[in-house]
Amino acid sequence: MRVILVCGRVGSGKTTVAGMLREMLGAELVEADEIGHAVLELPEVQRELTHAFGGVLRDGTVDRPLLAERAFSGTAARETLNTITHPRLIAKLHHRISAAKGTLLVVAALPKELDLLRKADIVVEVRAPEREILARNRGRFPMLEQRLRAQELLEKPDVIIDNGGPLEMTRKAVQELADQLSGTHGRHRTRAG
Repeated sequence: MRVILVCGRVGSGKTTVAGMLREMLGAELVEADEIGHAVLELPEVQRELTHAFGGVLRDGTVDRPLLAERAFSGTAARETLNTITHPRLIAKLHHRISAAKGTLLVVAALPKELDLLRKADIVVEVRAPEREILARNRGRFPMLEQRLRAQELLEKPDVIIDNGGPLEMTRKAVQELADQLSGTHGRHRTRAG
């Protein structure tokens, strides 16, 4: 089994890059966001969120934009959200990683906080200039600017994919990486793009 962690700030294009890699490598894909959304539906999590953030439930489900507005209003609120959700999210993610066969792509915006760096054989970080992220994603993510400020770039990812230009350039960089990965099974240092 090989675990490829694809990370990057919100709106950087990590899901797009992971989708390309999935297609090129025939790998299984796990998205931390999807697991996080499932965690938000757990009754005990909903109770804790309601206690911490007030009325964030609408028709029995968490109103994610409202929760984001409240949770990203400051560091203490964000830490409260993470304290409630991260232990369950980490457990579910690590279980999926342990159960994987073959190549597994894990997509996550917060690899350090989710204890994913030590689980990965290869860490790929997708980067784009902040102005590009804002232009591409305005209206798509609640509290986008606050989320960007809360997320740090990694110091030493194994691979950096530059997603600041045209999609064709990103696809070319991802294809180069996929070609390298086809014959590589351990940690390595390279820069694609």
